Amino acid sequence: YELPTYGLWGPRVEDPEDDLNPYKGEPQNWSIWHQNNDLWYMVGKQDTAVFRNREDKEICRHLDACGGISAQKKEDGMVVFRLPKMEVGLVFICMCCGKKVAQEQIMENPNIEISYNTVTVEK
Repeated sequence: YELPTYGLWGPRVEDPEDDLNPYKGEPQNWSIWHQNNDLWYMVGKQDTAVFRNREDKEICRHLDACGGISAQKKEDGMVVFRLPKMEVGLVFICMCCGKKVAQEQIMENPNIEISYNTVTVEK
């Protein structure tokens, strides 16, 4: 969910009411969010010094913005992603932040269930 996204970007969140959503009618109340960065985020010190007082300083804005999708409570249900058609492939789940984040947030988390075509995948 990082912005901007260029080209074809892979998985997308499936509409909870779509007929192809295997969990249609069940709670799917996850929220997409993006970090709100100020104008000078990731702009070098020299560029900042030169452009800070100019009217066209907006040209310095770094468009990169981290983002994600999250639920606040178990009752928010699940999120369903539609994957692009692949002959073969590998699916990664990116987590933030730290060396053991996947272990803590996925592998040891009893509230996370990952399934593919409604079949639960072992962690």
